[in-house]
Amino acid sequence: MTQAFTWFEKFGDIVEMLPEEMQDTMKLAIVDYGAFGEFPSLPVPYDAVFMSFVDDIDNSKKMRNRSKSGNKKRWGDGDDSADGQ
Repeated sequence: MTQAFTWFEKFGDIVEMLPEEMQDTMKLAIVDYGAFGEFPSLPVPYDAVFMSFVDDIDNSKKMRNRSKSGNKKRWGDGDDSADGQ
């Protein structure tokens, strides 16, 4: 299942510092991890660069899920059958 995550500006800034031949690989690794939970296999030292993104991606997904459950508490789950009719 695809999940949403926030692409932070720092991701792009750091990726632009990498050698051009690694930039697309790193972008794909970020998206694959953020959207699909697939942990990439990257060569040294790019694996360390990727690890600097993991906490941000995980926290982003956690906050997005938290806001969804908060909305359900406030507005209901969209099921109008609970209104007693």
